[in-house]
Amino acid sequence: MESRIFRAQRSLGYVCNDIPLQTRYIGKHRDTFIITVVGRRFYTYSATKLHLYSISEFHPSDIKCLSVDNKYVYTACREDVRIFRRGVEADFVHPIANVRLLMPFGSHVVAVAGNDLIVFELESGERHLEIPISEASFKISCITHPVSYMNKILLGSEQGPLHLWNINDGQKKYEFAGWRQSVTCLQQHTGISPLDIVAIGLINGDIMIHNIKTDQTLQRFHQDWGTVTGITFRTDMPDLMITASQLGHLAIWNLDTERLVTQKENVHALSITGLKCFPFQPIFATSSPDNSIRVWIMDDEVNGARLLMFKEGHQAPPTRIRFYGDEGNNILSAGNDSCLRSFSLEAELLSFSLGKASFNRKLAKKTGVSRDQSVMPPIVEFAAESVREGGWESEGVHGKEKANIVAIHSGVRQVSVWSYGRRTKCSFRLLHERFAKHTTVHPTVRAV
Repeated sequence: MESRIFRAQRSLGYVCNDIPLQTRYIGKHRDTFIITVVGRRFYTYSATKLHLYSISEFHPSDIKCLSVDNKYVYTACREDVRIFRRGVEADFVHPIANVRLLMPFGSHVVAVAGNDLIVFELESGERHLEIPISEASFKISCITHPVSYMNKILLGSEQGPLHLWNINDGQKKYEFAGWRQSVTCLQQHTGISPLDIVAIGLINGDIMIHNIKTDQTLQRFHQDWGTVTGITFRTDMPDLMITASQLGHLAIWNLDTERLVTQKENVHALSITGLKCFPFQPIFATSSPDNSIRVWIMDDEVNGARLLMFKEGHQAPPTRIRFYGDEGNNILSAGNDSCLRSFSLEAELLSFSLGKASFNRKLAKKTGVSRDQSVMPPIVEFAAESVREGGWESEGVHGKEKANIVAIHSGVRQVSVWSYGRRTKCSFRLLHERFAKHTTVHPTVRAV
């Protein structure tokens, strides 16, 4: 009989990976939900406070792509395509392998497996259409459905051209020449009339607002940060477009004036892979492989958008973990990203970050943590004691500071000090004067 002692029970600290997030509004709950992928499962978050609403069952292998509509969540892994109604257990499983792009299409689903275009029935899985497309001339990179074009889908390619296909009769209706640059994303702006306008993101940073009915480019924008990784449109007034880059930057454009409203740099540590506006709200969400979701609200006329809330975990693998407290309900975790975090075993909402270790906290607060050039090396060992919480005081730049956690950093003799109760790193560091001149002496931590 297989032992259940070391069987995985739950995971902590995972928020998202490089698969783009998706959003869906559920009228029954009167709430927008954010769906992200973590390995072999997908997580559903309520956008109200970003609390974890549900976790799906395990897939046979890592999820490769994700899509949603108002009724279902669609996922694909190496072995099959799965369709979920409630986001926990799969309602339909279809053996279609190596799918890398998915798009719901009414009672059917459009999938790109390898470079084959497949259309199958949602519930039965019966294949309605299968078209092999040569990768040498047209490798599919993205897909969208122009809402006013019945039975039509628009395909972008790595070679640059775009194709308009009729999935009812399997015929290619039109070929767009493109701009000799790889197409990285497609997004239709449903708020514009007529409904023939599609935004096309290119690998060189260009964003084309194109009329696919007349095959004319109406507007052209350019972001200096390279590849366009995401495009979304504000669905209420005013007429704004948000674009994302692989450097973790955002740009907000006014389509009426054709000008840049604002740009926000380093909103994520890595490439922004997920970008979605909430329907009929001045709110949008971003996700990144840096293991974080950020929700933004566009109520700031000067800066364009401000951070409303976020959820994140370690950006790099943990280096040291240990239980905190006598009841064992919390885990302290130090990671290669120089952060110290607390994860709750009782409620995901009780997890929090104590911050990132820096040699100059004052400068880090002034310039922003993402731009901090004085980040301390990763924590390799630490000690904490809940009994001492609030009981140990030391003189810092802000007066008396209470601390109960000490941490050792890789290759650094100074010991950082943290406060669990205040959820922060203290301004002072420990280095006894006896060892200040002894460069070969390195600290060890035993207890607090």
